[in-house]
Amino acid sequence: VKQRKAVWNKVAKSWATTRHQPANTAKVSGARLKGVPTSPGVTTGTVCVIHDEKGFGKLKPGDVLVCTSTTPPWTPLFAVAAAVVTASGTPLSHAAIIAREYAIPCVMSVDGVTSILQQGERVTVNGNTGEVTRLDVPNTEEQPKSQRNWKLVGLVTAVVVAAATWWFKG
Repeated sequence: VKQRKAVWNKVAKSWATTRHQPANTAKVSGARLKGVPTSPGVTTGTVCVIHDEKGFGKLKPGDVLVCTSTTPPWTPLFAVAAAVVTASGTPLSHAAIIAREYAIPCVMSVDGVTSILQQGERVTVNGNTGEVTRLDVPNTEEQPKSQRNWKLVGLVTAVVVAAATWWFKG
């Protein structure tokens, strides 16, 4: 229980500092994408973009799973993936919960990630800060800002933090 509390406190602090900032993907620079950190850890791997269940066979052990979102049929892929990056989601989304269960880094709400990252590209996923660093791209170009409703993201994150606080006190 003490270990879970320590991990939760570290993750909750990260969420508290990012919840009112647009996660927006792609403002940092051409080589770095920014999203919402939802499962801690840092790993480097090869991108495997999967759009639907038909692409499940493409994922190899150690690949970084890149997708729009996940649902329960995607769960077995988490046992193979080194990390997960999604275009949408919050800390209570399926991908975030399953990534924490499998103890792999997860970054969510990276707008357009399935078209920005290319199949076979090498990336480093930082689930502590919400950054995805492209290793095969020069760090020069900037990409457009996202147009998101960050009040909703902040509200959902606040609810998660409140629920976790209640759970740990109980």
